[in-house]
Amino acid sequence: MQINKWFLFCAFLVLTMVLVGGFTRLTQAGLSITEWNIITGVFPPFTYDEWLKEFTKYMAIPEYKAIHADITLELFRKIYYTEYFHRLLGRIVGFCILLPLALFYKKLDNKQFKVVIISSILVSMQGIMGWLMVKSGLNNNIYISHYRLAAHLSLAIILFGILFYNGISFSKNSGQLQQNKLNRCILIAMIILLFTQMIIGAFVAGLHAGYIYNTFPLMGNSFVPDEITISLSDQVFIQFIHRIFAYILFLLGLIGCYRDKKIFGNIFICLCGQLSLGILTLISIVDMSLAMMHQLFAFIVLTSMIYAYKRL
Repeated sequence: MQINKWFLFCAFLVLTMVLVGGFTRLTQAGLSITEWNIITGVFPPFTYDEWLKEFTKYMAIPEYKAIHADITLELFRKIYYTEYFHRLLGRIVGFCILLPLALFYKKLDNKQFKVVIISSILVSMQGIMGWLMVKSGLNNNIYISHYRLAAHLSLAIILFGILFYNGISFSKNSGQLQQNKLNRCILIAMIILLFTQMIIGAFVAGLHAGYIYNTFPLMGNSFVPDEITISLSDQVFIQFIHRIFAYILFLLGLIGCYRDKKIFGNIFICLCGQLSLGILTLISIVDMSLAMMHQLFAFIVLTSMIYAYKRL
C-alpha cells in the first residue's frame, strides 16, 4: 500500500472519531467513564460486578445527580459503550498513525517521516486533552469545559488536515490549477476562517448555545440581541459570532466562485450545504441527525478547500 493512501485512511479514522465524539456529546455519554486507564481501559467491563463498580463511580459525579439520576444500569451500559467506542477509536488512530514506522520505514522520505512524527504527537496531545476535557466535568461542574472541548476538536482538525493534505496525490493528467495570488489569498483566508468557525462551533456545543434563539435570519426579533455581551462564555455572543462567520465564509465563497469556478465551485456548493444544515439544525432546536450532518459537512467543506489548495 502506498503511504499516501495510508495517510488518507488515517484521516478517515480521525473523521470517524470526531463524529463519534459528536454523538457522544449529543447523547451526554462523555462523562460515563470517570477514569483514564491507557492499558486496562482497552477492555470494557464484562461481569455484573464490574459494571456495578463503574456505575457506582458514575453516580458520584454531579452530572448523574443533575441529569441522569433516574438512569438504570442497562441505560448506563449504552452511554458507557458510546464513550468507550470513542476512546477505543482514539487508540486505533494512534496505532494506525505509528504503524508506517514499522511497515514502511525504509520507504518513507524525510517529509513523510515528519508527517508520521507530527501526527503521532498530535494524536497523543488530543488524547491528553480529551481526558482533561472529561476531567473538567467530573468535580463541581455538570458540563465539561467548552475551552477544553474546543482545544480537543482543534487538535483533531489539525491532525485531519495534515493527514488529508499529505494523502492527496494527483496523476500527471490531472494537472495543476493556474497560479493567481488573489485566488490563493482568498482560499487561505477561507481555510483560516473555516478552522475558526469550527472551533466556534465547539464553543456553541460546549455552551449549549444552539438551544437558544432558534430562529433565522434574526435572533429573536433583531439581528443583534440586546442582551449580548462580548464574552467567550456568553451563549448569545457565541451563537451570534457563529452566524457572522458563516455569512463571511459564504460571501468569500461567492466571490471566489465568481473569480474562478474551477477552484471555488465545489467549495461554494459545499458551503451552501453546510449553511443550510446549520440553519436546519438551529430551527429544529438541535435535532441529533441534523447536528451530526452539520458536523460532518464542516469536514467536507474543509476537504474541498484543502484539495483546491493542494492543486494550487
